[in-house]
Amino acid sequence: MPTFSRTFLFMALAVSAALALDKGHPDRNNVPAAASIETRDTAIFAGGSFWCLESVFEALPGVDSATAGYTGGQGKGGQEADPNFESVSTGNSSYVEAVRVIFRPKRVSYPKLLETFWKSIDPTRADGQFSDEGAQFRTVIFHLKEDQRKAAEASRAKLSRSKRFSKPILTGIAPATVFFAAEAEHQNYYKRNAPRYQAYVRFSGREAFFKKAWGGRGKGAPAE
Repeated sequence: MPTFSRTFLFMALAVSAALALDKGHPDRNNVPAAASIETRDTAIFAGGSFWCLESVFEALPGVDSATAGYTGGQGKGGQEADPNFESVSTGNSSYVEAVRVIFRPKRVSYPKLLETFWKSIDPTRADGQFSDEGAQFRTVIFHLKEDQRKAAEASRAKLSRSKRFSKPILTGIAPATVFFAAEAEHQNYYKRNAPRYQAYVRFSGREAFFKKAWGGRGKGAPAE
């Protein structure tokens, strides 16, 4: 028998024997069951500068990642070119800056993400956020499924009824479209360029707004 075939046969026999022993053994702690694997879900939010939303969501326990990117436009098969930072940030596209959040529903719920989102934006503006002006910085909750849409609408209605803001709530709710991850230099900007990021948050007016609206630092304010 050729060496390769013999080796392959011995490996197959060893695997079969191991499976047979495991099947008859009551202790299977070392074999992860499919049911024990945590499920992950996705949420997409636009709330002005994606640098700020990225830092807010990644601080939440149960969130695996927040990716800065662009969505809500007409690229990839549409009439508009695929987005990049220059075209979106200058308003020369139909896209908005946004973040795609990967989270574990058993650890952090979608309603909790919505609550965090509201405390990270000015929901009364439709033309930008703080010092970032233009439709490319408008606030939108992009739902990926029906239960997200219902939760987003209920959450927005609750905020409106609370009368926390004297102006109407103008944040949009829309079906998610294709999401384009931003360039590498815009991922984890708040970590890689912490002094610039913190200065940006303070001088943009975000920190002052959150103190007034929520009586504290707010979710979008940088840590000291």
